[in-house]
Amino acid sequence: MKKLWENNILRSILVFICTTVLVYESSRFYLLNGGMLWIAIFTFGVYFLFFVAPYIGIFTVSKQIYPKKTLVCMIILVVLHTFMVASYTDPYIYLDEGGVNQESANQFLRFLAIFSGILLVVIYGLKLSEGRRDDVGR
Repeated sequence: MKKLWENNILRSILVFICTTVLVYESSRFYLLNGGMLWIAIFTFGVYFLFFVAPYIGIFTVSKQIYPKKTLVCMIILVVLHTFMVASYTDPYIYLDEGGVNQESANQFLRFLAIFSGILLVVIYGLKLSEGRRDDVGR
């Protein structure tokens, strides 16, 4: 298991897959749902940064340096995305601003996104503790 953890490519692929599942579900609920896309348009795309920023975590888990502030920010961001997916209670995703066209929310993908968020928090926490152990040994 330790050799698997030390493989940077596998770790980066796992973080990429988990991040993609989590961001896909949170963007379906809070970006493409109803009139939420208008927030992104009126903020000139700043709202998109919230959905793109978790991909920075792919690079932080593969580096040998330990950017503690970045890892803490990634943990906070992933917890926010996971909370957003977990707190969405409507059974439908509305495809337009008026709430006329709707699509059923896939519960399996929702639980998979929540599991991915928890797994990402564990991975980032392990990476953060790995950096602290190396700092103590120096």
